[in-house]
Amino acid sequence: MFNCPYQNCKRTFSRHAALREHTKSHKGQAYWEILNSVSEDSCIEKVECSREFVITDNVDEREYNVDNDHNVDDDNNAIMEIVNEDVVNENIADESVVDRSVIDENIMDRVQGLEFVSSMDIKHLLYLKTKILKYEDEEYFLYHRPIFEAIKELLSNIDIINHCQWNCSPDYITNENGHRECVYGEQWSGMLWENAQKSIGTGLKKVLSIILYSDATTLDHFGKSSEHPVYLSLGNIPNWRRNKRDAKVLLGILPKLKPLHNRNENKSEFASAKRMLYQYCFDIMTKPIYECDGLDIKTDNQIIWAFPFLSEFIGDLPEDASLTLTYSSSRSSHPCYICTVTIDELNNINLSKSQIELRTPNNMQVVINNNLCHEYSIHPMRNIFWKFPAAVPDRMHHCDLGLFNYQVNFARNYIQLYCVKDGIDEFDKRLAKIPRFPELKIFKSGLGNIARFTAAEFRNMMKQLVFVIDGLIVAKRKSNLSLFQAKQHDSKLVDLFVSWNRMYIFSRKDTFTDSELDNFQKMIIDWANKFINLFTPIADTEMKYPKLHNWQHHIIDAIRNYGSINGFTTETYESLHKFYIKAPYRMSNRRDATSQIINLVRHDSILNYLQKITSPPSIKKHRQIRTLGGIEGSFTLDTFNDFVDEYRTTHFLALEAEKAFEVLIDSLNQYFDLIENITNKDIEATIIKWYTSAFIREVDTIRAKSNYYNAPAFSDIAINMN
Repeated sequence: MFNCPYQNCKRTFSRHAALREHTKSHKGQAYWEILNSVSEDSCIEKVECSREFVITDNVDEREYNVDNDHNVDDDNNAIMEIVNEDVVNENIADESVVDRSVIDENIMDRVQGLEFVSSMDIKHLLYLKTKILKYEDEEYFLYHRPIFEAIKELLSNIDIINHCQWNCSPDYITNENGHRECVYGEQWSGMLWENAQKSIGTGLKKVLSIILYSDATTLDHFGKSSEHPVYLSLGNIPNWRRNKRDAKVLLGILPKLKPLHNRNENKSEFASAKRMLYQYCFDIMTKPIYECDGLDIKTDNQIIWAFPFLSEFIGDLPEDASLTLTYSSSRSSHPCYICTVTIDELNNINLSKSQIELRTPNNMQVVINNNLCHEYSIHPMRNIFWKFPAAVPDRMHHCDLGLFNYQVNFARNYIQLYCVKDGIDEFDKRLAKIPRFPELKIFKSGLGNIARFTAAEFRNMMKQLVFVIDGLIVAKRKSNLSLFQAKQHDSKLVDLFVSWNRMYIFSRKDTFTDSELDNFQKMIIDWANKFINLFTPIADTEMKYPKLHNWQHHIIDAIRNYGSINGFTTETYESLHKFYIKAPYRMSNRRDATSQIINLVRHDSILNYLQKITSPPSIKKHRQIRTLGGIEGSFTLDTFNDFVDEYRTTHFLALEAEKAFEVLIDSLNQYFDLIENITNKDIEATIIKWYTSAFIREVDTIRAKSNYYNAPAFSDIAINMN
């Protein structure tokens, strides 16, 4: 029998389906009866597995609310109306503990469940809808959450806060010459954190490092719909932990001006409104940072007095241009958003630091006051990010999708210049012939659609192209090119890709010492020299690329300021689009998609929160991973020939498998020679098992099958196992 769980209802039912139909008559009000009854009994009690976590303003304990009459910039002519949605401030989830056993899963059907979740007012999971701009009778809204509430959600994760670092902690080593060197790894080992700590003082004052990532993403395959999310993380979290998805949260979704308003007669006005909208949105989201005089972060065993500052803003080049209000065109007179170098000096790898003038709030304000904006490629607007000089070069957009993309395209043109017509066809054939291997992208169709390749595909190409281009020019050279000349051109191209791989692999180190940074700078200069000298004759841009300049002259300083590149790359942030934006969009009905996306993200956050505060601590189970898999048979040394003959008759053997059988006996003899006190009787009694695959480091798979998905998969490799 099934009893109705609602108050003042004594009905019972023999079938579960009848109970479900009955509960629909109670609608949502019954849920509040259940919740209120729980709150009366347990409003003070805390769940043992949860951690008390409170963020309050250290000075006047005020809440962050946007003033209805707030005007970000009175000097501009935009219409600014900022409003907050009406919300219920009962803070049920903050003040009470929801007992999962009370909310009977038998009555939580989909519709009522969504109504219940939507009605919950958990303060740090609320999103605000703020009217930002009215342009040509069209209103634009910013969906966002108070930035300190987003931080609260992050730090309420016990695993995250347990790994947080609050002190400036530079690391030093003594090199082989006896000299002391600084080690740059985590953000708190960099110079920026040290300067921030000095600005607030030492002692009990701690640094709360805020990282923002902003990037537009398409929502469908045709690219007709897009959203512009902003994510938040903390530099206090170690790099390895921050690279996980739960160490980042969605802070807001920026509005976009509709393209239909972008007409020929108002292009300048439209572009100005677009920049204004971008700056206003970030001003609203970051305003609490520079208005705050300190936060009390309370955990169950300590109180941390933290001072927030925006340490990093991560994005691609268009995002950085919007952030710093510099011209986005790479052909402008001063195209670098970090310094004021001219376009003619972008390909100059010999620039010294004294020749590079950084863009700072002071000198850019002088430029604006003197009406020199166009000469310095900057828009004449107030830049709210002058308070936070935090834009950093991003490896994924600069290297994977930028410089390496250029290098591959130039290399194909270079091959076409010195080879006959089928030189590019031979390039694609060699690339397609590379056999299957775990975590290796196979380009069966060549590079015909390279414009749509992702960063992961370009990283896969780095592993392969050295072997693809080696000897290609020699094999397919033109008739008017001598063998000596072909070998020279071939060697230069291969050497360029080897230099790139050496530099790129070095950039992925977790830590850098001062001497290693000097070596890294030499690697960059070495590669850049080869890149410029080899491709300048066939390029119409004279190799004047902002990404090339930034990588040469600004990446080393960024490491010294912010720690290793792995801590401020967008590689791990790009995957957030799928979870926070694209998946919720596909669940919506495409009408007012932004609000539906926000609601779905909030629902997911609430469910995770309820699960966290009502579930006992989980015991982590370690999955047993097999080292060897797919046994084919077993034999002794006496029956070896019989096993091989039978295996040959029942299986098609690849050439590598034939060779493996030939060397197996010699390998076993060498193995037995290493074992002390082994007798001939022990050797004769040894049973040898033949497996089809072996798992190495839980990632790589070594296969010994001659037919795997209708293709040979025999790995020509020897493994020493202790």
